[in-house]
Formats: sequence, C-alpha cells, structure tokens
Amino acid sequence: MHPKLNPLHPKLNQLIEGLRARVRRYVVIDSLLAVAAVILTTFWAGFALDYLPVRLGGTEMPSAARALILLLAVGLIAYLLLRQLWGRLNTPMPDDALALLVERHHPSLGGRLVTAVQLMRDGRQGDAHAPDLLMQVHDQATEAIASVDPGRVFDPKPLKKKALAVGPLALLAIGFVAWNPAGFAQAASRLTLLSNDPWPRRAKLEMVGLELAPVLPGREDAPPKLVEFIDQVARLPQGSSPTLRIRAAADESKIVPMICTVYYETESGTRGQTNMRRIGRVRDGYQAFVLDTSPLAALPESVSITIQGLDDRLSDYIIEAVPPPVLTETLVDIRYPQYLRLDADPADASPDRTQDYQSGMRIREGSQVTLRSTSSTPLGEVLVAVNTPGRDAESELQAETPETFRLQISDAGDVAQLMLPDIREAQTVSLVPVDRDGIAAQTPYRYFLGVVRDEPPEIDVKLQGIGNAITPDARIPAKIIATDDYALRDLSLSALLQSDAPEPDGGESPEDAENNSGADAPEPDRDPPSHTQRPQVDRDGKAEVAVDLRQLASQRDIPRPAIGSVVTLVTEARYGYDIGEPHVTRAELIRLNVVTPDQLLALLERRELEMRARLEQTVTETTSLRDSLDRVRREIQDQVRMASSDSDADEQDTGDQDTGEQDTDEQDTDEQDTGVEPADATDQRAIQVLRLRIQQAGLQANKTSDELTGVVRGIEDLLEELNNNRVQTADRQTRLRDQVAQPLAGVISGPLQALRRRLGDVEDGLNPRVNDASSDGSDVDSASVDADSNPAVVAAVDSVRLADETLLGLSAVLEKMLDLESFNEILDLVRGLIDDQDELLEETKKEQKRRILDLFDN
Repeated sequence: MHPKLNPLHPKLNQLIEGLRARVRRYVVIDSLLAVAAVILTTFWAGFALDYLPVRLGGTEMPSAARALILLLAVGLIAYLLLRQLWGRLNTPMPDDALALLVERHHPSLGGRLVTAVQLMRDGRQGDAHAPDLLMQVHDQATEAIASVDPGRVFDPKPLKKKALAVGPLALLAIGFVAWNPAGFAQAASRLTLLSNDPWPRRAKLEMVGLELAPVLPGREDAPPKLVEFIDQVARLPQGSSPTLRIRAAADESKIVPMICTVYYETESGTRGQTNMRRIGRVRDGYQAFVLDTSPLAALPESVSITIQGLDDRLSDYIIEAVPPPVLTETLVDIRYPQYLRLDADPADASPDRTQDYQSGMRIREGSQVTLRSTSSTPLGEVLVAVNTPGRDAESELQAETPETFRLQISDAGDVAQLMLPDIREAQTVSLVPVDRDGIAAQTPYRYFLGVVRDEPPEIDVKLQGIGNAITPDARIPAKIIATDDYALRDLSLSALLQSDAPEPDGGESPEDAENNSGADAPEPDRDPPSHTQRPQVDRDGKAEVAVDLRQLASQRDIPRPAIGSVVTLVTEARYGYDIGEPHVTRAELIRLNVVTPDQLLALLERRELEMRARLEQTVTETTSLRDSLDRVRREIQDQVRMASSDSDADEQDTGDQDTGEQDTDEQDTDEQDTGVEPADATDQRAIQVLRLRIQQAGLQANKTSDELTGVVRGIEDLLEELNNNRVQTADRQTRLRDQVAQPLAGVISGPLQALRRRLGDVEDGLNPRVNDASSDGSDVDSASVDADSNPAVVAAVDSVRLADETLLGLSAVLEKMLDLESFNEILDLVRGLIDDQDELLEETKKEQKRRILDLFDN
C-alpha cells in the first residue's frame, strides 16, 4: 500500500476548475447563439415567406405553412437545448481529461500536469511510482502552469460564426421593432399563430358577387339577380353567362389598381388568365370592375378563380356549374267555353281535351288552357311571362296579374301547373323553372298558343224566280245558305214594307228600280210594317223560305203593298257566341219594287228582247261557224286528194327498185298513215293550220252551247217569275215555253252536242296514226282510200251538216221570238188604248162632277 500522498496543489486545482467553468460557459454561449440563430432565421424566413408574396401581389402564407415553420423551429430549438446545451453540460469532465486538454495545447508541460493530476488523485491504487519522483513532477507542474493560457484551449471560430449570423439578424429585428413596432408585432403574432390578420396592402379588393341577367322575354330592363359567394363558393346554372363583379377601395389610404387580373382553372384542368374592365367612375369610395367573358360566357363547367389587383388578391373563389332544371314533358288541358259545350254540365270543371303540346297549336277563342309541365328536379318556383303579340312590354307587364294566369307547384315539386282562364288572343307563354336551390334555367321554355277565332256566320241569300220588281200579290221564294263553325242558333228572314217609297212615276222608273235594287240600301228610319219568318236549317246550313205577300195581306200580318212601295228583305243569322259582342250577321239587303202586272210585263218584255238579241248574235256566230267548217271541209278534201296522188307516184317509183334496198335508214318501214299524208313540209304546215281552225271551231261551238243554255235559263226565269208574281198570262207562258225554251233545249242537246263531238272526230282524223297490217302481212296503202271516204273528210262533212241543222233550229226559234215581239207590240197598243180610255173616262167623270157643282153654285 502506498503511503498517503499530499493533495494536489491549489494552483493546479484552480486551473482544472477554471477550465471546467470555461468549458461550460463556452457550451452555454454556443448553444444560446445557435438557438438565437434558429429563432431569428425562422422569424425572418417566415416573415419573408409571409409578406414578400403580398408585396408581389400574392397572398399571405397559409396557417398550415406557418404552423409547419413554427413546428420545425420549435423542434430545432428543443433539439439544440437538449442535445447541445443540456447534454453537453451534463457530460462528465474528469480532471485528467481537462489536464490532457491543457497538455495538448501546451506541449511544454511535457506530461507533468497529467501525471500529477492522475497520480495525485485520492484513492488511486495500483500505480507503481516513487513518491519522491511524483512530488518532484507535481512541483514542476505547479511551476509550469504559470505560463499556461487557458484561453488557448477554446476555438473562438464557431462562436464568431454564430455571432456573425445572429448579430445582423438581431440588429435587423431591433431596427424593425424600432421602425414599425405594429408590423413587428403582427409578424410575430402571425408566425406564432396568434393572429390571422392579413398584412396591410396598398390596394383593397372586395368581392361583390355574380350577376345574372333576367331570362324572361320582355323583362330585359329588370335589375339583374346578384348571386353572392358563400364561403367563397357560388352556385350558378350550367350554361349561364354571369358577370363577375368586384370593387376596389378608392379612399386616401388605398390605391385603385389600373387593371385587375383573373387567374382561373376549370374543372377539366384548363388554365388561363384574363383582365377585368373598369365600369364607370368612382362612386361611394369604390371603383367597380367586371368580367363577362371567358371563362364565364355560357358557363360550361365549374371554375375556380383568383383575382389580383396591385398587391391585393382575392383567392380561391369557386363557381360551381349546376345543371338547371329541365321541363321534360308538357301537357295541355283545354276546356272550351260554355257555348261550345252544349251537352256538358256547366259545373263540370274537367277538361274537354288533353294533349301533348305541339308547336303552333291553336286553341278555340275563350277556352281555358292549363299547361302541366313535368320537371327533372324539384322546383322551388317558376317564373312566368305571358306575351300577347302587338302589345308593348310595359302594358304586358301591367297585364300580368293573378287574374291573367294561376300557377301551382305540386308538393313534391315535380309538376308545375299554369292555368290561363280565358284566351282571347294569341299568346306566347314563357316558363323559367327554378329549383329549390335557386338554380334557374337560362333559356325560357316558350309555348305559343294560337287562337281560332269564332267567325260570324256567312249568309248567302238567292231569290228564285223573282226579279227586282214584284206585284202586290207576289210570292217571293228564297234559298238561304248560312254557314258557321258550329250550328246556328237562329236564322230569320224579315220582309219590311216601306209604303212611303217614291212612286216610279215620281222620279224612279221601273227600269231604274231594277238597276238600283241590287245595291245595299239604308235601313228605314222608322219601323215599317214587317213580317219575320224563321226557317229550319238543315245540317248543311241550307234553308228554303217563301214570303207570300197575298197570304200575309189576307192574314193581316202586313198590309197589301201599294204600287210604288218597296219590300225589303232582311236576313239575319245569330250564333250562340257569348264571350263578347254577339255574332250576328246580316245579309245584303234585297229591295223589291212593287209594280203593277202591266209594268212587270213591260220589264219582262225588255229582258225578252235582250235574250232575243243574244239569240240573234248566236245565230250570226253559228253562221260564221258553219262557213268556217265548210272551208275546212274543202281544204281537207284537197289535202286528201293531193296526198293520194303523191302516194300513187311513190308506189310507181318504188316498184322499179330492188326489194333489197328497202332497208335504207328504215324510212319505208316507219312510214305513217295520217289519213291526210303530207308530201313535204308545206303540206305539214297546212295540216297544222287546219288543226288550229278545227280547235277554234270547237271553242266556238262550246261558246254557242253556253250562250244558248243561258238563254234557256233566262226564259225559264221569266216563266218562273210570271208564276211567282201571279200574273195571268197563259198564252205568253205557253209560247215562251213551247216555242222558245223547249226548241232551244232540243237544239243544244241534239245537233249542237253532236256537232261538238264530231269536231273532235275531225281533229282526230288529222292526227298521224300507224297503219294496221293486213291479215296476209301486206300493208294497206292509205293512198288507195277514196278521198270521199277518208275519216277526216267524213267527219268534216258531218260537221257542216250538223252546223246547218243547228242553224236551222236557231233560225226557227228566232222567228218565233220575232212573232212574239209583234204580238207584244200589239199588246202594247192595246194597253195604250185601254190606258187612254181609262184617262178619258176619268176626265169625263171629273167634268161631270164639275158641271154638277156649277149648277149648285148658280
């Protein structure tokens, strides 16, 4: 066991303990500088990442990024404090290790300090050394430490580097605090997540929202609908064209950007940018900016937008494109007005007809129409506009009241029902469905409903066998045709007797009355005697009625018409139309002048003279027709004879030629038999001229037939008029019927009709036709046919004969009418003698009365 050694010299202990304290200070300073560097670096880096984008027009660093930076900084600081500070401070520092550290930096000690510290330690055992030698080393070490500099043990470079890093950052922080304490506080609070207040900017942008123009027609001047962003999300109908609207503050502390740029990205990944445009001037301290172009034009899909103006930014606004509701089916319920529902119960509100809507459908006037539209999504509301063509927009908007239409939406929201109570005019109904989220269709659904107006009845009144002059005992038959969309409610024929009409001798002759009575005449100022009949109308709207003046006079319904009075026939038709002014139609007034039988006969005789003149004209035209046909006959015969002679010459020439040469151009095999076979182009033109003449003759024959038919009808009308006016002229009627009408009808149905048919045969005979082959195969030569037996010649000869028969028949009737004229002249003379006799008797009576009165006076 070694003897107990003296303790270590105090100088050596002081050196070792001082070095140990210096090491600990070095660790603390180094760790604190590292922590300060981390804190300052984190602050300035975070401040730069948070504020510099703002200065460049970006946005602040999001909270998540700031939290990540803060978390990294706290973690690094914790690491430095635990590992660099706490761990190093708690690391053991033995005396011999410290002595060895000093020895390393002071080689002059020669190991004496380490040897003294190690061997002089209390409780050390197992060392082989001499105590005296150890004490000598101890003393030498004690003496040598006087030249030891403990500072040489430490390397100041790491501390200097850290100080060089921390110093400027700290000075900047101090300057920041001194220059802008509020900014420093905001930066610190934002980095420590104590605040999310944005950095102040030169410009200030505010989101206003999205404007949608009205889609209903006629309401273009209505204010647009503003859709605001909720949590930076706005939902718009797909296909809409909204207008994005923002505003920039324009007060003293803010600068209005020159332009605002919109950065967008569509749902499909398309990216782009566009500029907004200014609208107007600064108002109420704000400048408005709008965007109505791409990507908002006809919005096809969702899009996210970010708006930048100077250093302010509106970020991450989303516009969702939502499919609008669709009207998949529209049914039309129609309930007709009551006057069209004759057999229906008025209390029954069920529709009379239901059908799918079709473009251009038309509805009966006054009907109640209900549109039932089915929606693809539940509806919240339906915007309605009812437009009537010809009405201006302002009056249209004022007219759209609850009385104009009634709108109902089912509880499930899948059916919208619009009822139009009374349709009087064509209307265009526009519907804009809106779902329960406020999404509206951007194109209105238009339904055009035309109106079938109920037209007043149409009346056609024709008198049968009555002219414009009648006798007091006349029977006036009339045929009425009244047509309407539906059955008539009432049809009446009224006979008004105007006894105060001017006498024919007083200014209007029977002839003038006949010419003027067809025109519309004004209704009498006072109520004249009248009689009304209501005839029954068949399903076709036809009715026949007769006004018997003699019967009405005998029954004292109206007085017997006086000579010179006027009977006016008024025909009215009324329909059950009850949704407006009654539909009453009055036919053209018919005025009939009341004349004596003799005056009526005089009028009829004039008409008979007119028909005789027409017959004379027809006879003249028929004579010209007969002469024309005779010329045509002669020309046809000449053409036939010429064709026959040419054919004989051709046969003689072709008989000398070889039969093998008959195939040249195949002319002989294609030769045609025309009946009148032309030899050259001149003959062909002659036949064309003949054909035109025959066609003209046919037209003249048709005209003659029509003229004669008109004369026959005129004679029949005269006979019927005599009967209806109850004029007793049996001889006249017999002569007109038996000697004029019936013979003319016989001519029309006899020779004239045969003449028209025969003219067709003449034209057919001139047309080319192919010869039929004989039974033995030989050709029948048309030239061998005799000219008199040619079909065209035979038909022409018959036509001339029939024209002669027609002319003879018409001449005979014309002679009878001349005889009747002579007879009528005799009757006129007799009437004149009778009138003179009556005047003489009247004057004689007046003279006798005058003489008797003179006797009494004397």
